[in-house]
Amino acid sequence: WNGYEGPGRPDLVPSCRTVREFDEYITRHSFGWPSVDAYYAGSSSTLSVPHVTVPTLCVQALDDPIAPAEAIPYAEIAANPNFTLVCTPTGGHLGWISADGAVSGEPWTNGVMADWFSSVVSHLGRRSGADANGAKPDPAEAAVK
Repeated sequence: WNGYEGPGRPDLVPSCRTVREFDEYITRHSFGWPSVDAYYAGSSSTLSVPHVTVPTLCVQALDDPIAPAEAIPYAEIAANPNFTLVCTPTGGHLGWISADGAVSGEPWTNGVMADWFSSVVSHLGRRSGADANGAKPDPAEAAVK
């Protein structure tokens, strides 16, 4: 933090023992929040979740030090049928590495997201009458059958 000239209290950063302390001394000031609690409330997805109208996958590690499990808006997610929440016991913050030999530390969540997306597309296609490629039947042909 030598030479840092941004807002907040960089002199207190070396004494930080938690993310919350860092957010109090630096982050909230950087974004103009009056307190760390106001920063957390204003940055939370809790207020946005009820307004999401498209299928959404949330993958969350319960040991994430940046976005802790206590901050997950469980009730709001459960009340919105557009959400699928997947919680893993470990993974940290963006750390779901698929295997020791994974290319560039590829996260296993990439495959999970691709499978989930394919499932959503398939489900929405069935709901709309479209085939797997998104093509809808010709109404004239459907009337003949």
